[in-house]
Amino acid sequence: MQLLHRLAYNEGKAILLSSHDVSLSLSLSDRLWLLLPGGVIVDGQTEDLVLSGRLDELFLSRSVTFDMLTGEFAAVLPAGHRSVALRCSDPSLSHWATNALLRSGYAVGDDGKVEVSVVSATDISVGGRRCSSFAGMLGALEVES
Repeated sequence: MQLLHRLAYNEGKAILLSSHDVSLSLSLSDRLWLLLPGGVIVDGQTEDLVLSGRLDELFLSRSVTFDMLTGEFAAVLPAGHRSVALRCSDPSLSHWATNALLRSGYAVGDDGKVEVSVVSATDISVGGRRCSSFAGMLGALEVES
């Protein structure tokens, strides 16, 4: 992709790329053409389309939204009735632990009923119970609930 971008810039040519990978398209494209539900096509400078909210129109359902800050789509999950207090100092581990917890119906906050501590992807504890994976973490939470 970088080679194509460099060639287009150096040669003054346009490259048309059709992709379902919206995140990659956002990072590489100077201009986007979006095919919205109902066959409507909108086009514009990438940043203009993002900031105008047009990417939220790609999905008919409100269960998927576009986060302008991260440039990513996210599922809107119902608020979990079970809560956990996540302790994790690594931003990447925290992101993926939160992803697994939210997807599994847990609310994540500082005052959760059960404490989950993530030191590494293979060193996790749930209420003092040691786990060696995120799958193990979710299993241990089911026991705790």
